[in-house]
Formats: sequence, structure tokens, C-alpha cells
Amino acid sequence: MKSNNKQKESDDEDYDVFQDEQPKQDKKKAKKQEYELIDGQYSIDLTAKKRITVSKYKGSKLVSIREYFEKDGEFLPTKKGISLTVENWEKLKTLINTVDECITKI
Repeated sequence: MKSNNKQKESDDEDYDVFQDEQPKQDKKKAKKQEYELIDGQYSIDLTAKKRITVSKYKGSKLVSIREYFEKDGEFLPTKKGISLTVENWEKLKTLINTVDECITKI
């Protein structure tokens, strides 16, 4: 019986070690802002070189997902990407579950 208790304690210790590795969140702290305002457009980092931006162009609001490259310490957009109108963005959001389903089936 003792060996079972020691095994359980060992398992619990492993679990606690894993729990300690998780970042601790203070409920009182404000959530980190996930976007920033740069040159009149909102920018959200997707990866180190991919960003989502929300901007206005000729009176139309656009959501863009684009690759960026660094030149002279500044990140600049490439042609690789897509800009969606708000209408297209709303349609894309309704298709997320369908895309997820296709990902699991492929």
C-alpha cells in the first residue's frame, strides 16, 4: 500500500511541477493590450512577420492579413496578403467552424 501512496505523491508532485511552469495571472491586473495603433491603423501581430491590420482606405474599413519584411529597422508590408472589407470579414468569421472541420478531415 505504501508504494501506491508514494506513486500517487510522485504523480501529484509531477503535476504540481507542471502547474508551476504555467504563467500565473493576477486577476486584478488588466489584460495586456493585443494591438497597437501605428500610423492611423490598428496592428495585431500574428507571427514575427505576419500581421493583421485594421485601417481605413478611401472611406472603407479594411481588415488585412499580410506578411511584412524588415528594412532599416522598420517593418514594411509585402504584396503577400489579403485585404477584406468589413462585409467579407464578417462572412469569414461565420466560416471559422467550417474551416476547422475541414482541417480535421484533411
